[in-house]
Amino acid sequence: MPVLDTRAVAGLLREYAQRTALRGGNPYRARAYSRAADSLAALPTRSMCSSPRTGLSRFRASARL
Repeated sequence: MPVLDTRAVAGLLREYAQRTALRGGNPYRARAYSRAADSLAALPTRSMCSSPRTGLSRFRASARL
């Protein structure tokens, strides 16, 4: 599994938002993907996770706070 940083994930979300809009999908969903990409792009560039389990456990730990 490739390691993704925040900039790469933001790019993927932007692409998905554009594809959803061009395909005539739900405009609210397309906008949500675009806003998520903007939020990620504002974060410092760093690796999202080195392994799926590590990243997920960090997310779950922060969600409990």
